[in-house]
Amino acid sequence: MTFKELKNICRKGNEESFIIDKLILRRISVFFSYIFIKLGFKADFVTLLSFFSIIFSCAGFFFLKNFYILIGGIFLFTYIFLDTVDGEIARYEIKAGLKKPSFSGLYFDLLIHSFSMNLVFCFIGLGLFRITGEMYFIIFGVISCFGASNFSNSTANFVFIQKLAAEKKIIENESIHDYIKELGGGKYTLANNKSITAILKRLITELIVFPGPIYIFSVISVIDYFISNEKYEYILLKCFLILYTVFYILNIIRKSFYHYKKLKSVR
Repeated sequence: MTFKELKNICRKGNEESFIIDKLILRRISVFFSYIFIKLGFKADFVTLLSFFSIIFSCAGFFFLKNFYILIGGIFLFTYIFLDTVDGEIARYEIKAGLKKPSFSGLYFDLLIHSFSMNLVFCFIGLGLFRITGEMYFIIFGVISCFGASNFSNSTANFVFIQKLAAEKKIIENESIHDYIKELGGGKYTLANNKSITAILKRLITELIVFPGPIYIFSVISVIDYFISNEKYEYILLKCFLILYTVFYILNIIRKSFYHYKKLKSVR
């Protein structure tokens, strides 16, 4: 398979769910996907590499001092980059008939997602506590950890599956089909949201929720490494952790009430 053919297979085009990924990662990730495929790397193996990237990132943010913050930021970006690459390799493997689409592959990928940015938030809080002695950074890290884990959605999914297992006929109710798509994460693609307003709204959501925080904390870690001093020690890391903590508190409350109302209407 030529590089051009691989590029056509790997890239989602208007089926892309994340604008940031389309603008940044997709432009370079396919080159690495091509190399990994030639080396015989499987999609699940690359997913596992992305998990180790998160572990190294957490370690960097925990120790934080000196070059450790650089390690945290670099490996955090490596994680999201490899997460893009593993999806491209998976699409190639399916197209080439090397494997069939499976729930297990999707589950493994989402499982790694569940231990990604939320763990990083926790270790950023721990790292800032280590260098400042201020307990509230641990509290901020824990709150952000829970907020980034999207547990309100996970709980809603669990409740809905239980309800569906007990009462299979509820799936015939067309009024809940949009909510089912929403629970499955299939609410947005570039193909069906081409208006400027929809794109801007989606871009803001990505910057605040996902994958924006990964890019933001990767960048500010590098900036903090160069500008940090005794007076403004890791000032950007502190500010953004506090900002995301406030956002996640509000978002947890909003989404919890939202899912409560939606599930209450399921009959």
